[in-house]
Amino acid sequence: LIWNGDMSVAKREGLYCSLVFTCCCSHEIKINTSKQCLNTSKRDINVRSVIGANFAGIGHQGLVKLCAILNVPLPIDDDHFFDTLDYLLPTFESYKLRSMKNAVEEACKKSNGRKITVSGDGTWQKRGFSSLHGVVEVLSNGPTAKVLDLERLSKKCSICTGLLSIKYSDPKQYSESKNKHQCEINHVGSSASMKVAGIHRLFARSKMLYNVKYAHYIGDGDAKVFPKLISDPPYEDVSITKIEDVNHFSKKMLHRLQKIAESLKKTNIDGKLGIRGSGRMTKKMMINFKHYYRLAIVRNKTNLDDMVRAVWAIWKHKSSSNSEPHHEWCSPSYCGYLQALEK
Repeated sequence: LIWNGDMSVAKREGLYCSLVFTCCCSHEIKINTSKQCLNTSKRDINVRSVIGANFAGIGHQGLVKLCAILNVPLPIDDDHFFDTLDYLLPTFESYKLRSMKNAVEEACKKSNGRKITVSGDGTWQKRGFSSLHGVVEVLSNGPTAKVLDLERLSKKCSICTGLLSIKYSDPKQYSESKNKHQCEINHVGSSASMKVAGIHRLFARSKMLYNVKYAHYIGDGDAKVFPKLISDPPYEDVSITKIEDVNHFSKKMLHRLQKIAESLKKTNIDGKLGIRGSGRMTKKMMINFKHYYRLAIVRNKTNLDDMVRAVWAIWKHKSSSNSEPHHEWCSPSYCGYLQALEK
């Protein structure tokens, strides 16, 4: 059978539209392409598109371009986009707080107390320590680390900046708006100091938020965070101890090797430029050095002398030849030369 009728779009809101099918007998069937969210006039597809655009980091303009490329209707306009964000924010905040509280309780259960081990890190909106905005967070310790608390730090307020346009033309409105709005600036100082100030702030409020104390801090090699926690202790009765992050520390071996290889790439060594290439310091070998360095630290963490010997054994083993063996600090567990002598 062939349907004899007409289809029209009765209403369109962003990615949502209401379709009306009218039969030749004047009977109408109305189909909505997306359901309406509870207690609001917003449509599910538009709300989800806003969430997706923010999670993907493309914003409204990126969403507009994506829809154009996919040849689908344009999303809701800019004003409705940000209105939807304001509508979603309380829900996100509530879920965020509930999720972090659950993560704290998991960490307390694992440590059998209210003094737990955490790691801290930070990120910036752009590289180069010139960013106006940054985020710091503390995470639980374990195979599946979870965020316990986070803080956004800003050196600039978009509303304050926008109000400057009416500062002299309408000083009354400028003063009223400036006093009413919630300023976004919560950090004074360099962008590089955001991580130090932010992590200290998270430590200081842990007792108030969760009734816990971060007694052990896993550092990532940053030389400024831990001294700040010691010089300005967030707790009166707890002395914070630092646990060095071996993974981050072992990366220094890789970075140093890469830096040396880069600095020598135009230097003639044994008839060849640099130290890279087949039979020399390859990328795979650099990664292996990092791995061996980490194992030397982990396997000898209770004995400094053995740790030093194990680290130097890496270099001695790799620099050895049949005519000049240097395997006196090697272990038969990995050294083929010593294994051959035992046979």
